[in-house]
Amino acid sequence: MADPKRTAFQLRDNDLTWFLSGHRYVRFKIAEPGNREVDPTNLPQNWATFRTVGWIEADAFLSECTENGPEKAFVFNGDQVMSIQVAEAEYWNDTLLWPMGSDTIANKWKALDIAGFAGGVDAAFLSRRHNATTGEAWFFCGYHCVLIKYRKDGDELKTFVREGPVIIATKFPALGEAGFDSVDCVLNTTTSNKWFFKGTKAVLINMANSTIVEGPFDVNNKFTCLHHEGFYP
Repeated sequence: MADPKRTAFQLRDNDLTWFLSGHRYVRFKIAEPGNREVDPTNLPQNWATFRTVGWIEADAFLSECTENGPEKAFVFNGDQVMSIQVAEAEYWNDTLLWPMGSDTIANKWKALDIAGFAGGVDAAFLSRRHNATTGEAWFFCGYHCVLIKYRKDGDELKTFVREGPVIIATKFPALGEAGFDSVDCVLNTTTSNKWFFKGTKAVLINMANSTIVEGPFDVNNKFTCLHHEGFYP
């Protein structure tokens, strides 16, 4: 039996985290990974955007380049992507930002199509924010990753391949050292460190110098709330 899709949505300060596993999610603070704030909840039941487009799970979230106002994110699932806004994150009041709801990755993120990632992405994280409409993000698919620069123009996106595709362990040697030849999920922290997940393992990487800070170790040893709620064995 295949593992469920796992990903996470985080607020701008990278502390409050919604972690998704299949069609369920739980909320916790990244500084307190042993304490969940919300009981495991059915995803399409509570998230209107997912109900509207007919999704029950997601592959990856990518925070948009907003500094003030409502939280926004691109959400990827299979070969599809949607853009959402969360007006009240505490109670999860979400709305769709594109009139068509969701669209294909190939249509919206043409640079991902060029990179061979149009069939789906495993994980993503914002690498650099230029301004409110322009940024750069790393995307992971299988053993490869690619850096994409994008610029929002209304409902349209202008996207460009900045680097790659390249083997993940080549670009991020610390992940190779940890035995992570692919990535399921990335969690930001309040520092330059990021948590990377693969299967049942997690490792904390300092992105400034690509070194291992903690791990790798079993997810349930660090993120105990995910283990207790059945998100990891």
